[in-house]
Amino acid sequence: MKSGKVHIDNLRVRAQGLTPDQARRLGEMVAQRLADVRLGGQQSRNIRAANVHVRSNSGSVDSMANEIVASIRRKLS
Repeated sequence: MKSGKVHIDNLRVRAQGLTPDQARRLGEMVAQRLADVRLGGQQSRNIRAANVHVRSNSGSVDSMANEIVASIRRKLS
């Protein structure tokens, strides 16, 4: 099975209730986790935009990053 790559031109994360440092860290975590994603067997394709809406009850930046990446992966599959 081929291992795919994810190329991101622009990533914008909007999250209410976070400090600027927390929001920056969230964006970095999402980008890094997406860079680590393996998309085996998928054809190359361009996606102009993907909007995901996530509600996190924990308030943890780490759990929010996980939820965002999971939502994006579902959109890509």
